[in-house]
Amino acid sequence: MNEVKYVEDFYNKFPPIYNEPLDPEINEGRVKTFKEDHESLIRLIETHHCRNIFEIGTSRGYTTKLMADHPIVQKIVSIDPWESKRRGDQVAGNPKVTAVKDSSFRFDITNFIKESCHSIDMVFIDGDHDLHSVLNDTKIALLMRPRIIVWHDWIGPPDLPFCPEWTGVRQAAQFYANKEFGYGFKIIPIPLIMAYTQLRE
Repeated sequence: MNEVKYVEDFYNKFPPIYNEPLDPEINEGRVKTFKEDHESLIRLIETHHCRNIFEIGTSRGYTTKLMADHPIVQKIVSIDPWESKRRGDQVAGNPKVTAVKDSSFRFDITNFIKESCHSIDMVFIDGDHDLHSVLNDTKIALLMRPRIIVWHDWIGPPDLPFCPEWTGVRQAAQFYANKEFGYGFKIIPIPLIMAYTQLRE
């Protein structure tokens, strides 16, 4: 099945639900991708009943807010080392969101797992997109044993020039998916620029 047919079938099955106004700073050419991307993420939350989410890469927190606004979601821990007053400004004060200013390379994942009273249902990976970073982020995700791992920017948006640096996302996920080198899980691309794997029910 080609990509166009896949997307058409997806939206025939699931009608659009995303109606929140977009930030005017977002490039106009990305609006369609932005909306469909978020709709797919909402479907994952609903299908896999993701109450507790660990997000790598907060930026300003638009995606964080989208997830936190869903009634199923109870708690999000979002990590990002970005030095900016705008980091996480979209979820500042949100009682569902715990913002952690740290790099995933320095984050004490062992202590987090030990002290966390919540099992993690989803790890959403959207930090640095180079191979080294996504390998590290995926390793962290696997240690948490979530229901699903989601990789953002699996492919370039269809309405923008392909971004070569995003190849690191696919390479890292495929490394761990390989039975010889990693865990042997199945990676499922979803519209439009994400992919995920299910580790447990």
